[in-house]
Amino acid sequence: MFKKFKLPQDDTTNVPFILIVLVSGVLAYTKPDHITIDLFCLLLISIVLDTFHFFLVSKKIEMVIEPVPSKVQKAQQLEVIIKVKNNSFWPTPYLHIFPRDGYRLSLKEKQNYCLFLGSGSVKELALVYEAQLSGKQTVGFEDVFLKDYLGLYRRTITLPDNPKIKVLPEVREGLEVDEFLGAGTEIGYSRGSQNRAKLGGEGEVAEDLTAYKEGDSPKLLHWKIFAQKNQLLVRQRETGKQDGESVLLILSPIGSHIEEEKLRYELQDRSLTASLSLSYQLVAKGHQVAFMYYQKGNWIKASLKYAREIQYLREKLASYEQLESSKDRTYRGALRAFLKGIEKEQGLKIVVAQDIDQAVLYYLDAWRKKPEDIKLLCVGKAINKTSTVDIEAWQVTKDYELKKL
Repeated sequence: MFKKFKLPQDDTTNVPFILIVLVSGVLAYTKPDHITIDLFCLLLISIVLDTFHFFLVSKKIEMVIEPVPSKVQKAQQLEVIIKVKNNSFWPTPYLHIFPRDGYRLSLKEKQNYCLFLGSGSVKELALVYEAQLSGKQTVGFEDVFLKDYLGLYRRTITLPDNPKIKVLPEVREGLEVDEFLGAGTEIGYSRGSQNRAKLGGEGEVAEDLTAYKEGDSPKLLHWKIFAQKNQLLVRQRETGKQDGESVLLILSPIGSHIEEEKLRYELQDRSLTASLSLSYQLVAKGHQVAFMYYQKGNWIKASLKYAREIQYLREKLASYEQLESSKDRTYRGALRAFLKGIEKEQGLKIVVAQDIDQAVLYYLDAWRKKPEDIKLLCVGKAINKTSTVDIEAWQVTKDYELKKL
């Protein structure tokens, strides 16, 4: 349960105490009298007792993390309960605990702990995390070590497996896509008189069937899309319009060239939110949506027809990580696979990227056959549109509104 014992390599060693012992030993040897000898003997006895106590107690400390959910929603709070137990017959010396913090799951109260546990006592620590950005993060401990009273020894405790929690990307409500799609791709539909839907046994009521709201269950989300599609079919019979066109939504794997880790996570979260929100609106309007993303060396394509498929995609994208460097071989391989995979795709293509930079434009410029079928959606701030192909570019604002560039 413990790592191999070693003397501390940092400032945890009590250097002043060691110097006092050495000086008292020299004095007891060079100028022996009852004061120096008694002092030196007292210090030696303290060291022996402290050492004996430290090694006797350090092997009897037990740490357990209570089970936690494997996934949470954004803005949701998560409580991680940690139990520390002293199984020895002696009280513990200093037990230092450093909780693990992060950008996706952030501690509400950031503090370190120093505990003293009596014989057989149990201490519970409650770490409260708040989900801020989508993605996977480890919660629990960063470091835990035991330090003796005199500061001579330190033993790092091997921790139990820290749980990894997925923060699901969200679907934003009210994303207006009519102007983004253009007049040629708009599909008319009517809400009709059925603007309320009760779900038996759930107690949920859909006041507005056109909007996704935070906290909607997958079943309620399914009924909202189902109701909109029924209304769409009625409208199509009245006007003679056909089903929605095919739309391929591509989540660009190229991350932004930003050194700060938090900003990279924020941009990735925005790109996931924009992609899923746009997919939800397109499905609700009757379009035939296919979603492509790059993960673990392969392009993955998912067809989205129902709400449960969007919910499933949210869970899959919670483990999504974008590529960081445009100079990496993985980057170039992803682009080649991307270009090869979409050669035969028909209909509108929407590329959701972090920035309109040379990395993204590399494969957009290579896609010269039908630039009118491509729309570029940017979630970042850097705008450097130097493409030799006239591609329609849009930007997602901070309030998740679509703005044409």
